[in-house]
Amino acid sequence: MILYIQPIFVPDEERFKQNKNSLVSFGRYLKKYPYDVKCIFGGWTSNDEWWGKICKVIKNNIPSDMVLEPIRFDRNYGKAYVINKLYEKTKALDFDFFLSADSDILFTTSTNNLFERLLDIGIKSPHVIKKSFGFIAPQQEINCRHKLGWPTNQYYIENRFNKKELISFSYNPSGIAGGCLFINRKFWEKIGGYKVMGVYAGDDACLIEDAHLAGYSYQISPNISIIHPFETDEDYVDWKYKVLHNGSFNDKRNRSSPELNKDIQMHDEYWNEKNL
Repeated sequence: MILYIQPIFVPDEERFKQNKNSLVSFGRYLKKYPYDVKCIFGGWTSNDEWWGKICKVIKNNIPSDMVLEPIRFDRNYGKAYVINKLYEKTKALDFDFFLSADSDILFTTSTNNLFERLLDIGIKSPHVIKKSFGFIAPQQEINCRHKLGWPTNQYYIENRFNKKELISFSYNPSGIAGGCLFINRKFWEKIGGYKVMGVYAGDDACLIEDAHLAGYSYQISPNISIIHPFETDEDYVDWKYKVLHNGSFNDKRNRSSPELNKDIQMHDEYWNEKNL
């Protein structure tokens, strides 16, 4: 069994559409490529109506025996906090790896047998590169944010379908976007999950650094793809850029409750103003 964790983030109509499209694509993928997956969804919506709608999308698209009860958070705590908390809710389950995906990620059926192939990489890659498996990111189609540092290394494993699976990595801890990650449970437990630095911060970058420092691998699978759509809300893109570069990106530690509350309040004010 593989665990699937996806945050919910619905402050407005546009983000509801993104979440809905992602969930529908995941359900479509499971229908074409069935696998033993247990899903947990949870996060924040700006009102009760959005929460009801997103829960209905989950119910209508993901088989009920695969889904744990969705968990609603009282505030917009951000991806790192939400994934850490959702993971904690699943610790009693029997799994060795989990897949996480941001609320806008789309699953494409042109990539066959994603779960089996990622699992084979997680199991076999340590025997090839002599390093414990940390995580691997699928290739991002359309809006790829991966930028592996130089030098880039490549190797192959043979998967269960008798195909050569290409894996790329850099010895420098950088260049892997965190929109969708296949993660080793032992690695996650070792580092204690994401550093919670803010609602929108450099948590994925710190995950790579934590893997590097702990001696685990961090890699990209060029031939296993998901879709990372472009964000069409230019105001939101600009605002996220400013937030990300206000100093929190370089503050590589778990922030205190007062600091997080201040950051959450800033995001609340942004969405309250934007939704007027």
